[in-house]
This record gives sequence, C-alpha cells and structure tokens, in this order.
Amino acid sequence: MKYKGFIIEPVYSVCADWTLDKHDQVVSRKPKSSDIEYYQVLDPIDNNSRFIAENTVRECKSEIDRILKVLGMKDNTKKSWDKLDTV
Repeated sequence: MKYKGFIIEPVYSVCADWTLDKHDQVVSRKPKSSDIEYYQVLDPIDNNSRFIAENTVRECKSEIDRILKVLGMKDNTKKSWDKLDTV
C-alpha cells in the first residue's frame, strides 16, 4: 500500500507460507492476515530501504504523518525534498 510517497507492507511470520500435512510433509499455503508479525515502511527515494516498522497500518500512517510534519513536508516525493533544499 502506498501512503504519502512511502510503501507500507506486511511482514509475515517465518512459517506463514507453508504448513505440514497429515504425513508431516511440507506443503505450500497462502499467508493469512493472522500471520502478519508487523508492518514495515519502505522509502522509495532510498532504494526501498526500510524506514520504520510498526505493529499496525494505523501506527505506520501516524508515524509517517508525524515525521512529515516535523520536516514541514506534505509527502515523500523528490519534488518535496527539492523544495526543502531550497528553503
């Protein structure tokens, strides 16, 4: 999910994409929302490096808003960073 120039994505638990069948063999499965450990916020301007991590999407959005407010920016775009450099 994109939010104000950042990317918010879930991080699943280690075993989220597999399970054991009745013969104790590993079988693939699609991760469920209950398998989410936390959410990470990636910064596209910095080659999608991890910016922050929070427990919920709401916390991610709140922290992004807080950081942008401190920096005096509306979003995390090249144009906004360029404006900040000229001030």
